Amino acid sequence: MKFFRVVPAFVLPLFCLFVLSAGVVFAAAPKKPAPPPDYRKLIKSVDVKANSISILNSRTKEVHTYHIDDLTVVKIDGAPAKFAAIKAGMEVSDSTERDADDLDAVSLLSNTHAPTVADGKAATVTGADKTIQSVLADKSEVVIFYKQSKIERTYHIDANTQLKVNGVPGTIGDIKAGMVVKDYMERDNDNLDSLTVMGY
Repeated sequence: MKFFRVVPAFVLPLFCLFVLSAGVVFAAAPKKPAPPPDYRKLIKSVDVKANSISILNSRTKEVHTYHIDDLTVVKIDGAPAKFAAIKAGMEVSDSTERDADDLDAVSLLSNTHAPTVADGKAATVTGADKTIQSVLADKSEVVIFYKQSKIERTYHIDANTQLKVNGVPGTIGDIKAGMVVKDYMERDNDNLDSLTVMGY
């Protein structure tokens, strides 16, 4: 003789409701945003015997090796430094090629900064602790000095850079050393999308 367990009529609808609710919860779980593109240039390796450094372009993944000699100006965090002080992982904030294989100058940061915005642009930086150190009009470049960290970085200005000087649109010719940098946005490590300065 077989016995059948009778399931109350209200149990099945409740079970179905639970399954559907769980499905909605799992389906609605937010996806993790994709990491922002990395536009930094980093020291990949240092060859002491060859007196050379290899620089990684994080965006293109290309690596280029440059020779460093006694004429190469090396700066780390804005201060003059020796070749022996260069370490793998440092960020290249600026560099000048003598030719395809040698560097005339290289500026490095001991602490690298990670990309912060999903479209690849760095976050806007504001404050009065940054000033224009110098203007290289012939190269269309400005050097920004960071008072707190005592470092300087060189950026290129081109036709697509939005410049504002004392609240109105300006040109690189209007920018003077000593002006306060109120706001800027990087296109990448070497170029600016926008720059706002105030001063005389």
